[in-house]
Amino acid sequence: MSVTNSIEATVMDSRTRHYILAAFVLCVLSMLMNGLLSGGGYQAYMSRPVAVGLIAAALLYYGYVGMRLPTAGSYCGLYWGVAVGCMWLVGVVIEAYEWFPALLIPILCGAVNAATTGRLRDGIRSGLWCGVAGGLLGFLVSATVVNLNLADPNLFRGIDPDQIAAAYWILVAFGPIYCPVAASIGGVIGIALERTGRDRQSTPVSSPLENKWRIRMQ
Repeated sequence: MSVTNSIEATVMDSRTRHYILAAFVLCVLSMLMNGLLSGGGYQAYMSRPVAVGLIAAALLYYGYVGMRLPTAGSYCGLYWGVAVGCMWLVGVVIEAYEWFPALLIPILCGAVNAATTGRLRDGIRSGLWCGVAGGLLGFLVSATVVNLNLADPNLFRGIDPDQIAAAYWILVAFGPIYCPVAASIGGVIGIALERTGRDRQSTPVSSPLENKWRIRMQ
């Protein structure tokens, strides 16, 4: 039974890594496509070395994390990250309403995981994987919409091609930076709430008769 579970876990880990690397490759292809479809071409990237450096650092981060096999406790963070990606997808239809839940989900992710295990590092780890999934999916959704708009301006009339900057913000700042920090804050809150509830349950409640008996004994 244990051998079967080990084989299934190995297959699931390998499949998850393939999903992450596939999303990583699609993001790189979206960048290249945006460079071809935009008027400035690749010269727009070469004229902004700082932005190119940040994007390259983010890609190295995602590539490094994607090559590592996720642990058992990381899958919950990936699921939360997929939920963030769904929020970015909903934002294509309902504009500007996806930011609040997308910013709130990493905090809930860290709070739930840290409160469940009682360890802050588990909340931070789940936030890291939440950022990996949410950052890649967020950039992929946003960049794809912008590229489709560049190819056919009548497809998404309310989409500005300059919104590619928001996609890069999701890739560079939201995934690698915001999600782990927000998850750590949520983890602190979750552990504090869990301990408060546990202390209340462990505190004995005395009845009025018991209180009167104690006063008489004193």
